[in-house]
Amino acid sequence: MVPMIEVLVSGLVLAAVSALAWIAYKHPKGYQRIYGKILLLGGTIYLGVTIYWVGFIDGQSRLRTKVIDISPNYNIPMSELSTTIIYAPGWAFLIYIAFAAYVIFLSLLPNLLKED
Repeated sequence: MVPMIEVLVSGLVLAAVSALAWIAYKHPKGYQRIYGKILLLGGTIYLGVTIYWVGFIDGQSRLRTKVIDISPNYNIPMSELSTTIIYAPGWAFLIYIAFAAYVIFLSLLPNLLKED
């Protein structure tokens, strides 16, 4: 069963993508004015996710060393101290690149649809 938050987020993403496409198609001059701001907003979100994740990994690393410092005689296997870390900045970068390509593609839409 899919968690409800994933369904909600995927629906909101689909609605946002559709809304951007509709604005770019129906109001190309207005979209030309805002697409740079949309790219900047996406870049800011990407930067925030990356900074958060670097802080999270740093905190997790410091916590591991504190656990080892506090109880050096307590035999904790390293496999229990280490967790699987998903490289979120890498995924965030790929998502941002795809998002930027889509936004730029939409900015070129009037030129692509122009009939000679």
